[in-house]
Amino acid sequence: RETLATLLMTVLVFTFVLLLGNLFKEIAALIASGQVAPGFLLKAIGLLIPYVLVFSLPMGMLTATLLVFGRFSADHELTAARAGGISLLSLSAPVLAIGVLMSALSGWMNLQVAPQCRVAYKTMLFEYGLENTAALLTEKGFTDFPDHRVYVGSISGDTLRDVVIYQHDEAGNLKRRMHAEEASLELDAETEQVMLTLRSVDGFEFSDGKERTFVYSKYGPMALGKKTEASKQRPPKLKELGFGQLRARIAELKQQGKDPTPAQIQLHQKVALS
Repeated sequence: RETLATLLMTVLVFTFVLLLGNLFKEIAALIASGQVAPGFLLKAIGLLIPYVLVFSLPMGMLTATLLVFGRFSADHELTAARAGGISLLSLSAPVLAIGVLMSALSGWMNLQVAPQCRVAYKTMLFEYGLENTAALLTEKGFTDFPDHRVYVGSISGDTLRDVVIYQHDEAGNLKRRMHAEEASLELDAETEQVMLTLRSVDGFEFSDGKERTFVYSKYGPMALGKKTEASKQRPPKLKELGFGQLRARIAELKQQGKDPTPAQIQLHQKVALS
């Protein structure tokens, strides 16, 4: 009972700490700007809990075992138990049984539940960004659009500051780089294009193999991408796939004659963490 109580406490603490780290890392800017509804926040927390339990369960079990047996040894209860004819195996058997159960639960979480919840969480953030255009961009981070990569230093309402845009050609080579002190993002209701207007712009572009620099007081609006129903179908990444999905992906890649090594590595990592 003491081990179970300590385990519950340590798992709650680790889950809370990891949850805060994951949650605020991705939606802290939205929370600060007041763009997140309480229902959205609660749903995000609920979807993240299985993901962080993958890490908090083993850490909590290890910490609980160390705390219980450390106190047991410090109070000389271990010596008293052995003097009373109670073997160490009898003392540790319940803890070992709890450890096996926690391992099975952690494996199920890591191989099945956590990937599904992670995909649902990322999809929810993605769809929220499509419905709230400013939420599409990450503050102090990069956001990828078709043929564009956008960095935003700060977001204040609909105003973006310290914006850097990298535009690539079809081969993936850098075609143009622009820096704007200020920008605004809006959605064209007719074409469903995400439009970005830049102010105080400087940068360079490559044309006919030559580099050309430019300066504009205002540039745009430029289209970053189209908001369509098809764009809401966010394909899951390898680390967001479950055990069965990874095995299916490996078989599919082999049939297509492609290298399945990344999927195999991800599968082995999930099994090892379980």
